Amino acid sequence: ECGTIGVFDQFWMGVSCNELGRVRAVAFDNNNLVGSVPDEIGAISDLENLIIKNEPGLVGSIPWGVGELQSLRQLGMYNNSLTGAIPLALYSATNLEYLNFQDNALTGPVAPKIQELTKLEKLILFNNKLEGTIHSHRFSGTNLILLGLSHNRFTGTIAPAFSSLSSLEYLYVDNNKMWGPIPANFGELTNLKSVNLNNNEFNGELPTSISLMENMVYFSIANNNMNGAIPAELGKLRKLVTVNLSGNRFSESIPSQVGRLNDLKNFYAFSNTLTGTIPSEVGNMKSLEVLFLSSNQLSGNVPPSISTVSETLTGLYLSANQLIGSLPEDLCLLTQLTALFLDENEISGEIPTCLGDLMELRQLFLFNNKLEGTIPVEISSLSKLESLGLEENELVGEVHSDVCALTTSRESASLANFWTDCGRSLEAGPELTCECCTVCCPSDDCM
Repeated sequence: ECGTIGVFDQFWMGVSCNELGRVRAVAFDNNNLVGSVPDEIGAISDLENLIIKNEPGLVGSIPWGVGELQSLRQLGMYNNSLTGAIPLALYSATNLEYLNFQDNALTGPVAPKIQELTKLEKLILFNNKLEGTIHSHRFSGTNLILLGLSHNRFTGTIAPAFSSLSSLEYLYVDNNKMWGPIPANFGELTNLKSVNLNNNEFNGELPTSISLMENMVYFSIANNNMNGAIPAELGKLRKLVTVNLSGNRFSESIPSQVGRLNDLKNFYAFSNTLTGTIPSEVGNMKSLEVLFLSSNQLSGNVPPSISTVSETLTGLYLSANQLIGSLPEDLCLLTQLTALFLDENEISGEIPTCLGDLMELRQLFLFNNKLEGTIPVEISSLSKLESLGLEENELVGEVHSDVCALTTSRESASLANFWTDCGRSLEAGPELTCECCTVCCPSDDCM
């Protein structure tokens, strides 16, 4: 009872009681606790909520006594220094709805007995050293809404039986050692809102059944071994805000159907083998903030239609592709841009003077193209510019003193990184001179 609770007397401020005067909840947060949680905690029979977090001095294992807490609904021991395995006795606390052990150093598997926690809705085990395979049948008896297993050592595949977890809304298994294809029936998890499968060894194609996931807001499968085309069915996920397909082997063209994603803010598909042109339909993505398609094999021109997202787009990353043609003046309408990366392409012509209208720009990289003419003085209007890479082009003339003034500005973030071909010899072609460049290429410091 309250006032006679023994092991927690000295931490009375973290304890609350019910109307009968019995301990109902224990919550400690950043109280500089040291030692371990005693097994005798199982004697607090009316305990419903036990939360101990942000206590790096809390060591030892999870006490087996928690399994005796038949009234326990919420158990959180996270961002501590707990070790050892999750005790089997825990699974006797069958009224658990919330279980969070993230940010510890726990080891071992998640035992099959977890299916006895039939009321469990949220299982959060991020950032431990847990291992073993993730069998869907271990969760088949639960009402899981959130399954968070990221940053562990889990192996195995996502089995077709995962589709039985019909209540699942959040699935996080990134940064493990999982492998194999995404099952064809994955889309039957129609309540999913957020999925992170990054940094595993998943392979094969994205199943077309993803078209059924109409509630999806966040989908990320970066840094795996996925291949094949980006399915056109992606365009049916109208609630998507972020999609990340980067660091795989996706090929073929970007489907025009992505233009239907009116709520999409972030589209990442860099470091793949995508081909074809950038679809003009990207201009229909009225909420787009970041378009990151660098390090592919995209060809053709930068689509002028990109200018229609001028009110939202802050980052345009198209580096290391095979883009051709001149820089469209439509780019100058993207007045919210902070980053413009068009380096390592085959873009020709002159640098548009209207780039000086991009007043929010902090990073401008146009190096390793076929640009010619002079560096426009209008660049000097970019008072927030921090990095400017123009080397490995055919630019000539003298960098204007107004542009150089950006390198010494005290009223804004000064231009700290400025690369040009000012180190080019006369034998190599027409001269470009610059008195303020931080790096004159060619040199060992060039990109």
